[in-house]
Amino acid sequence: MKFNIEINTDNDAYVLDPGLELARILQRVVNNLQATGPEEINEYHQTLYDINGNKTGIAYTSQSNQDVIDLEPDINSDSAVHFAADD
Repeated sequence: MKFNIEINTDNDAYVLDPGLELARILQRVVNNLQATGPEEINEYHQTLYDINGNKTGIAYTSQSNQDVIDLEPDINSDSAVHFAADD
């Protein structure tokens, strides 16, 4: 299994303190993961929103490096932050 997080930091929510906004979003992912049961983790999917309510990314599990989720083009911009953890 692979856990993926993609966050587009190319908007106003990241201007003043990008680290704080990223931490806020990642904390929401952590909270959601803690509430996710072991039987649900293999199909995990969470849409991520910035402090202004704009869609800014996604967190999801995939079964291999070949799995791809169709993201909106703005999520794949040069300023996107990508995290992945292989199991």
